[in-house]
Amino acid sequence: SERVLAAAGLDAGRDIRPVQQTMADAGAALAAGEVDAVMWAGGLPTPAFTDLRVPIVLLDLGGVVAGLRQRFGPAYEPVRIPADIYGRHPAVTTVGIANLLLARRDVPDATAAAIADVLLDQAAHLVPAQAIGSQFLDAQSLILTGPIPLHPGAAGEYRRRHG
Repeated sequence: SERVLAAAGLDAGRDIRPVQQTMADAGAALAAGEVDAVMWAGGLPTPAFTDLRVPIVLLDLGGVVAGLRQRFGPAYEPVRIPADIYGRHPAVTTVGIANLLLARRDVPDATAAAIADVLLDQAAHLVPAQAIGSQFLDAQSLILTGPIPLHPGAAGEYRRRHG
């Protein structure tokens, strides 16, 4: 959050009063008018913000991605949020970043392939209900690792399944 705010020209210590809360509490605080804005990392839609019963405005953060990438590297990506995910609003661009499962190079290929199998076949069972929307797994996100190469066993399994 501090990196995004800095890229937008804000100082987290001077320009805002940060409050750390769970997503559910942050959604409730936003709906109650107890906070002016919420910043979170999560997938779409994030349940804590879908049924607030108050209109919300999503800020387009596409303009900060280049600065984040320049300063911190290619991990930051522009991600499009479609219109009307959280009530009535236009499509906007936000900042996305992958979360990676890392393995040592000496992990056997068969083990890495078996982990890839679980991630590809059991993804819906791996994300707890309270994290739906903030964590997600799909075949595309499993191979988007930026400059970090896939383990050869995981890459081989993915290629076997998807070409």
